[in-house]
Amino acid sequence: AQCACGTKMYVRAGSPKYVCRKCCNKIPIVDLEAIFHQEMKGFFAQPERIAEHLQKADRNLTEKSALLETHKRAIQEVREEMHQTHQLYLHKQISGDGFRDLYAPAEERLNQLQTELPKLEAEVDFLRVNKLSADDILHEANSLHDRWPNMPVENKRKIAESLVEKIVIGESEIDIDRKSVV
Repeated sequence: AQCACGTKMYVRAGSPKYVCRKCCNKIPIVDLEAIFHQEMKGFFAQPERIAEHLQKADRNLTEKSALLETHKRAIQEVREEMHQTHQLYLHKQISGDGFRDLYAPAEERLNQLQTELPKLEAEVDFLRVNKLSADDILHEANSLHDRWPNMPVENKRKIAESLVEKIVIGESEIDIDRKSVV
């Protein structure tokens, strides 16, 4: 939780409220939780919003997969270029200095591409693993909303942290900024 003044809000030991240490803005924990629960219902009750969220995730997966394939092609092209340069050197069509001038930059580029490859592969794998059907998500969302009042505080915190970027608490309004699609 963050105060409208920009300062983080905390719950002091034994206190039932979030408090801003800078401007003393306060909100009871139970009120903030009730507002968050209602916001979840508003979000999950609209399948079109979830479908839009899933479409964004699908587009992101498609874009990352295309980037990965382009990256793999670039690695192959650099390897082919290096092979051709090596063949020219073996057939004495270029000197040792010429070989070094052509081969060294290609080798450096190949090393850069190969260093970036595992990160791209991991991102694509992560997106694929986290891809669920819209029906599964809708079912889980409704189930989550129904179970919310009886969930342990730690579980509620983890869910809130995974869904929300920040909650800004003003004097008469609360702004909940959702996280964007991965």
